[in-house]
Formats: sequence, C-alpha cells, structure tokens
Amino acid sequence: GEGGIVTVTRHGRALARLPLHPRLGHMVLAARKMGTHAVEVACAVAALIEEKEVFSSADRPGADIAPRVAALLCDAPGAGVDVLRWKRARMTMADLSKTFKQLARDPADDDAILHDFQNDIPDSDLAAAFLAIGFPDRCGQLQKGKVNTFSLGNGRVAAFHSSKEAMASAPYIVAASIDGSDRRSARIFLAASISESLLQKVLGPEGAGAIVTADETFLAPSDGTVRSKRVTRLGALVLQSVPLPAPPPEVTLPILLGLVRTQGLGALLAGDDDARELLARVKLMSALQEG
Repeated sequence: GEGGIVTVTRHGRALARLPLHPRLGHMVLAARKMGTHAVEVACAVAALIEEKEVFSSADRPGADIAPRVAALLCDAPGAGVDVLRWKRARMTMADLSKTFKQLARDPADDDAILHDFQNDIPDSDLAAAFLAIGFPDRCGQLQKGKVNTFSLGNGRVAAFHSSKEAMASAPYIVAASIDGSDRRSARIFLAASISESLLQKVLGPEGAGAIVTADETFLAPSDGTVRSKRVTRLGALVLQSVPLPAPPPEVTLPILLGLVRTQGLGALLAGDDDARELLARVKLMSALQEG
C-alpha cells in the first residue's frame, strides 16, 4: 500500500474465510462465476488434495486425478473406494460448499475474484483447469525426446512412479501432489493431463496472466550473430518460440559492443576462421612493431 502500509485485499479476505491453503482457496474462488457444477468440481479437487487419496491401495487408478474427482462427486462410494477416506473427503467438500455459499451471499465478494475465467470449459477439463489455476508452477511439459520426464514451471524436473503411467507421454500435465523434498528431481503422485490450449485459456492474458509472451534479442553462440525471437513462457517453461526478423542496428550494436568489452574482439569473430586468422596476424604485427 501507499506509504508502506500493508492492506488486505478483498481477494485476501475471501481466501481467509475459506478453510484451505491459499492456493486451493484461490482455485475454489475462481470457480465462482463458472456455475454450480464448476464449484462442486473445484471443492472436490481441493478436498482430494487435502485427503490425498480416496481409493484403496489395491484399486488405485494410476496417478490420474479425474477418477478420484468423479468418485467424490458421487453420492455413494463406488467400487474400489476406501469408504473412510471417501467420507472424510466428502465432509471436507460439504464444509467448503457451506462456506462458499456464505461467501456467495455477499455481493461485495464478487470483487474478490481476480479473474473472470471463461465458463465454456468442458466438464471433463474442469479439474485440470482448476489445478493449473491453483498450481501454475507445477504445470509440466514433457521433455523433448523423452518419456516420463517433465520440466515444471518452477524449474524442477518431475516424473511418475513408472513410465507405464497413462500420462507419462502426455505433452503437458499439472501435478497436484509431488515429492515435497528440495531435490531437483521430484516424484509425481497425483496429476491431470492438460492441453496447451487449456493452459492458454486459464493462465494466458485473458485468464490468470501467468503465461507471458515477450520479444527477446540474443547472441547466437553458433555464429555470433544477433537474433530475435518471440517467446511464450509459463515460469521456466517455454511454450512457444518463434524466430523474428533480424533486429535493427540500434538494437544489435549495444549487444556486440558489450560482448567485445567483456570477452574481447575474438568473441565477436567466433566461427569465422578467416577473420580470426586476420586478427591473429594483426596482433602479431602489433607485437613485432612494439618490440
């Protein structure tokens, strides 16, 4: 706030009224303008993350969150469900729903929703969409040429327990539950697959704004030329990179001069054998003249 005074926003006050971690609360609040079913799905996802699991150990359907959310949305426990865990998760859902209805009675809380998410997301994609909203840093991109190796938006690398996991070859996933250690490589316990188009919808400029597109100018290490590209990023992930025309001299010159200052003229001539040979001759002649 102004003058160093910290103020609590309406969004923050609404989060404080929900009995959830702020990430999960933000996810549930995002569902508010998307309809009753969307709210139910968001509450189910939040309850599932709190409870960790609703299936018995012998009947767990891999790491996919979708069948678990479906089980919680049923009025009675289905086949393979751990009844006690299911009941606890359903109680959490009921508590969230009750609190959420209290929030909905206050029109002022409409301003607590930071982003007016589109309500045209298919029901089958809602769980993945809410996970991306709550955990944008855990969005994962399958590494090129690999299976079951994902780069996450927070810079970590993660994998499922087995490459036989159905989502192990998915282009993009959102990890709902991962190994909490500080190791760079993490284990994914619970996740949802998600399309790039859905990521753009909920995290792009029209959504949460976590996906950013910017033009970047850089020095190509292969030949020392200055190039430009338009890059779309989600945290540490590069979703798209498109080459741009060569930058104008007023952009190129400061980069080249900076290179010469820090690494010498030889760095500018990397990859040009004739030019480097000429530079060596000039240096030799200069040394001979000084001698």
